[in-house]
Amino acid sequence: MKIHQLVFFFLIAIILSCSKDDGSGSVDNCETLAEDFGTAQSTFLSDQTTSNCDQYLSLMIERDEDCNVSNTSAINYYTKFCPCMDLYQNSLDAGDVYQADPDNKEKCEAYRASLKAIFEAPNCDEDGNYEFLYNANDCD
Repeated sequence: MKIHQLVFFFLIAIILSCSKDDGSGSVDNCETLAEDFGTAQSTFLSDQTTSNCDQYLSLMIERDEDCNVSNTSAINYYTKFCPCMDLYQNSLDAGDVYQADPDNKEKCEAYRASLKAIFEAPNCDEDGNYEFLYNANDCD
């Protein structure tokens, strides 16, 4: 839910900050970027993959540069966050499979492997939650 709120906040900030008289990028280009950004955001929120996140980030950076929009903190956040999206989804999927059959050792090990992939990837488990889950789920 925090991700959705953060994304919504930055969308509103970007839309409000792209004014028609800022002297930077053309009005038409900024309006087009705002529309494209909104579409990319919706796509990303409905299908949170690395590819969709990268597209969303790319348009955020383009709007930042072309329309005098300052989203440095959001850009820094998503630059770190986007590469982790597929790992997170794999973990959710493996967790669902494991929860459906919690006595299946193979499914438990697949879930643990997906958790391990997250905490071993750079910047994907900064708070240690995935490593904690990994350690808390013993398949034996």
